[in-house]
Amino acid sequence: NNRYSMGLSLFANENYDLLMKYSKEHSTPVKTLECGDKTVFGDISFEVLYPFEHNEKDSNENSLVLRFEHGRNSVLFTGDISKKSEKRLLESNIDADVLKLAHHGSKGSSCNEFIEAVSPLLAIASAGNNNQFRHPSRETVERLNKHKVPVYATFDGMIKLKSNGNKFDIYIAEEK
Repeated sequence: NNRYSMGLSLFANENYDLLMKYSKEHSTPVKTLECGDKTVFGDISFEVLYPFEHNEKDSNENSLVLRFEHGRNSVLFTGDISKKSEKRLLESNIDADVLKLAHHGSKGSSCNEFIEAVSPLLAIASAGNNNQFRHPSRETVERLNKHKVPVYATFDGMIKLKSNGNKFDIYIAEEK
């Protein structure tokens, strides 16, 4: 069977099939994450903040939104959600030091209200160099700049955040 459950939605994916085969061969349990789930490892935690429910019309709106915490440090991972979903998250604990921009920093993400609620010290866009969509979009970068949030993009090189629970160190390994 090439279908699997992720929350309430079903997707076909051969990579998932390989993961399930590997986990079965190695007796490794697999857990489906849902909104409200929290995983804790000592002073490190991940909490699933979204999706609230399954979206039949747009699979991007089924992206997991995760809030990572290590001591005083926090990161918000936003998947491919749109401004509409960002606005739905405003009532959640989305305050974070680092914001991984939704949908690669497309112009349909990172609305002003969301940026204000997250109040990030920096933002990261996962986007390839010279990508066809020109992510992160100029509009999104300008919105973040108005809030004095610097934007780093993976096309500048691999971005590595190192947390000691008190502060982050950021490293960018330039592409060769």
